[in-house]
Amino acid sequence: DLERMVIKACSVTAMSDDPIRLLRSVRLAVTLGFTIENCADIKGQAHLLESAAGERIRDEFLQILSVPGIAKSLEMLLAAGLLQKIVPCSIEGNIGNISITSSVSTADCLDKAINTYLLVYHEVLAAHIAREVEGGVTTRSLLMLAGCFGDGEFRDKATSWSDCLKLGKKASRMLAILGRDVSPYFAMMKNRLTPRMKLRFFRDHDPAGVELL
Repeated sequence: DLERMVIKACSVTAMSDDPIRLLRSVRLAVTLGFTIENCADIKGQAHLLESAAGERIRDEFLQILSVPGIAKSLEMLLAAGLLQKIVPCSIEGNIGNISITSSVSTADCLDKAINTYLLVYHEVLAAHIAREVEGGVTTRSLLMLAGCFGDGEFRDKATSWSDCLKLGKKASRMLAILGRDVSPYFAMMKNRLTPRMKLRFFRDHDPAGVELL
């Protein structure tokens, strides 16, 4: 299987024994560039994820969001019926009021920006993005979550996302800030950027000012 670059279940009860393996198979496939054998079997067992502990789902999902190639990950999760079991509101082809096509496109742009610009040219920013907010939840994973689903319903229901993913206070606060509409700030700063305006921006959006930029 390694030679064929294929990921497959080691037994017929592998997924029912540990439903988190459903998510892990997607992460490993994207990370290693492998394919998943019998994807239809995963979709048929997506309901098993409902019995998994919320904290374990959170940890694996946020790891997936932190892996380069997030657009492919989202497409695979949706096709396998797994994404619908994770997010607060799900409709086939849409996440709440958010088009999955738009989410994948945004995710791809953000992923490329981080991997081809920040991680290559700015070591300090790269370290900042990679830092842990709390309990294994990284700044990058929250940034990707807000970037992928940061329109419409997300801004109104950041608390629902935090509850769904079992986030702690620090991560919940950062996620709520990342869901804000900061376009008025950027409009003002574009016309006249002063030290006072920069100070106000970072003060009002602490601890997620850098991520919003």
